[in-house]
Amino acid sequence: MSSNLPDTFHDSDSDSDSNSNSHGSTKSSTYESGKDNVTGVTSTPPRKPIELTVSTVGVSGTPGSGTTFTVPISPSATSPASGRSASSPTVTNKPSFNDLSSGLGGISIASTAGSRVGGGTTGTGDSGNINRSKLDPVPSFTILPQKKTTRRNSDVDAIHRSLPKSHVSPAQLYSTDSGHLYHAGKLCIVLVGLPARGKTHHAVALTRYLRWLGVKTHAFHLGDYRRKLTPKDFRVPDDYFMPNASKETKAFRQKVEAACLADMFKFYDEENGQVVIYDAVNGTSAKRRALAKTMTDRNVGVLFVECFFTDKNLVARNVRDVKISSPDYQGMDPDEAVKHYLRRIELRIPDYETMTETELTYVKLVNVSERFIINYGERHLGYLFNRIIFFLMNSRIKVGSVFFARAGSGNASNEEDDYKSDGHLSGKGEEYAEKLKETLWAHIDERRLKLAQISAPDLALDKKLQRQARVAHEVLRSSMSSGTGTDFMENISPPVTSGTSTPNSSADARAISTIRADALNFQDKSNVTVWCSTRLRTVQTAERFAQEGNKTIQRSLLNQLNPGVAGGLTEAGLKEEFPYEYLRHQQDPYHHRYPRAESYQDVAVRLESLILEMERTQGDLLIICHETVLRVLYGYLMACSVEDIPFLRFPRNEIVEIVPNAYINQGNRITIPNVDP
Repeated sequence: MSSNLPDTFHDSDSDSDSNSNSHGSTKSSTYESGKDNVTGVTSTPPRKPIELTVSTVGVSGTPGSGTTFTVPISPSATSPASGRSASSPTVTNKPSFNDLSSGLGGISIASTAGSRVGGGTTGTGDSGNINRSKLDPVPSFTILPQKKTTRRNSDVDAIHRSLPKSHVSPAQLYSTDSGHLYHAGKLCIVLVGLPARGKTHHAVALTRYLRWLGVKTHAFHLGDYRRKLTPKDFRVPDDYFMPNASKETKAFRQKVEAACLADMFKFYDEENGQVVIYDAVNGTSAKRRALAKTMTDRNVGVLFVECFFTDKNLVARNVRDVKISSPDYQGMDPDEAVKHYLRRIELRIPDYETMTETELTYVKLVNVSERFIINYGERHLGYLFNRIIFFLMNSRIKVGSVFFARAGSGNASNEEDDYKSDGHLSGKGEEYAEKLKETLWAHIDERRLKLAQISAPDLALDKKLQRQARVAHEVLRSSMSSGTGTDFMENISPPVTSGTSTPNSSADARAISTIRADALNFQDKSNVTVWCSTRLRTVQTAERFAQEGNKTIQRSLLNQLNPGVAGGLTEAGLKEEFPYEYLRHQQDPYHHRYPRAESYQDVAVRLESLILEMERTQGDLLIICHETVLRVLYGYLMACSVEDIPFLRFPRNEIVEIVPNAYINQGNRITIPNVDP
């Protein structure tokens, strides 16, 4: 079936690219937006048609070297129910798409007024309502030479990628000259806790969420700097993790901390950074107070987040996780890796002080999410602080994958192009639903078989971990000195390896996440939770899993992007009926809305509550919905940019799996046999 709408707008159909590494068209998506004159309005009498001037400039950017179109337009109709504008201005005697685009080459559109993120003058909601009183004098739009954008490989999580100053995030609602949002100024989130307490998980998860909202954030992991600054033939001193280290070791530690802090300040001062996340033990009150003073002197607010465990089983699980995935222990014997890591924990215990400083603002996470203790210090951190706390209350250390799948096809040939259609699955769609279930079950069975093969030697190790974690826990509770009565805590120097805990290459990312998928996911088929939209085809596709006894939930937030007046139109029809809107959509497919439509940005904003629920859902999660929504959810989990998201592909013959990891997520594609893409 051929597609009607442009490919950024709807499900890819049978003629879509079925290559699992394909991410669609090579269209550029750079859009320089100006501040539109928009506000909520009430019903007003009809007005005479006005004119919209669209002028072009040459490649050199010289005004007047292009073409100017003066387009008569009439004011949009007003919704009788709400009194709000129901669509964008209607073009009368409009030029053709060829008139607008001929001879321009690569172009982008910029309004001549101020600036905001996305929206334009069309669509629903406040950002889509035209203030008619502002339409005189004639609005002018200039078509500028388009900047070329190269999209990255979206199969690799980009959460550790540095962001340019001009970066716009998927759920960002507005921008400021300073680059700081929510009137919060600069903020430093300082992680506190012994090793294997989930600090890195929280650092990366917070980075992902805040970046999604548009807050320019970066996580700095002190362990990365230790590894980077360790010379090739240099042996990390035996006392590196001891509080009373030698003079030489203290000098090396100070060098590592100074390098990390220098990059943090550079992020603030040179890259318009707003939130820094400092991932280190920070285990003494004196160190925390000194760090707070350093940041306060630079007018940076400080929030401490302490990860505190009283559950020895959680410690054992995290030790096993780190033993498997940390670059410090790649290629090392598991027993030796455990000894090294437990030695680190044991060395920190006598010197560790839990947070009690009343003058500092902190939140203490007990056993990840079992209990929260919040202390408001001397400096009020405002709204952004509350958003961070709310996210932490929903965050979990997740074991289990997120699977994305399309719904089966319907009976009508235009079923997927027509937003208003809500038909039943076709016979072919019923077959697809069954094959989807069989393929996912086979994948989970294969995962458990692989787990059984590699984990048999680890059964004794798991018992040993729990035993050792219990001893370490008792040491912490009684504040005993290190090394007493524990034969497994002999003095061992930490291994020296290259690499960081935040992989910089796709190969590193795949290596870490594949190990996690094979070795740590114990979930079976009965633990799979299924979410689907309320559209009939997705509900009927999900019924196969409900019949197996899996928890299945319909969620209206998963309903597809509303295409507005573009629904049901072919691409040729859009060019003919809405040449100017079509041109704007080509230039910025993420933020642009057709009249009465949603943009991808609108979908990202409405999905925030669902994203938080996804963060706290344990076990495997299968999401069945429209491709436009899958693109946005995948964009969150893999830190995709607004240039990437509209072009992500989810062929019907593939299940896309996101494997969680403390450091980085990994995307895998599972082929559904004998299904057309």
